[in-house]
Amino acid sequence: MISDSPYQSGELVLASRVGIVAGLIGSALMLAPLELASQTTPASRDWLLKLAGVIPGSAIYAPFQLLVTGGVIHAILGAALGLLFAVCLQRMPRYAMIVVGLFYGLVLWVVGGLITRVLFADHLRGVVQSTVYLRACLVYGLVLSGAAALSTGLDRKPIPILPKD
Repeated sequence: MISDSPYQSGELVLASRVGIVAGLIGSALMLAPLELASQTTPASRDWLLKLAGVIPGSAIYAPFQLLVTGGVIHAILGAALGLLFAVCLQRMPRYAMIVVGLFYGLVLWVVGGLITRVLFADHLRGVVQSTVYLRACLVYGLVLSGAAALSTGLDRKPIPILPKD
């Protein structure tokens, strides 16, 4: 296909492993808005406990075991969604990557709300559909797009500008 764009069509920005690492970092940083929004109770702890509560038979486990299980589930989802972001993002200007990251966070919030509305109980739905969780998803998207924007600066190759005729 002939294109006037200085970017290679179909060229990915992030390697898969970088997307996974950025997803893990983003999922850890997602907990910060949850924690900052709550003055009385540790909301990130409650989120991880509620996330582990979707596993059948989880009521018999101690809170610490549920906390670790919720953390593992949260990290696995973060890594998987970071990998998805990495394999879907193509080369574009850096400012556009930031916008795409914010949009990715918004999409995750909307899809998460739809999934919890259909599949899970009310205890998880209240958290996922909150504006605090929207901020957490936007932080996650910013971390992913920030990693992409940084990676484009690190492997910057001169782009020859040639006529496409």
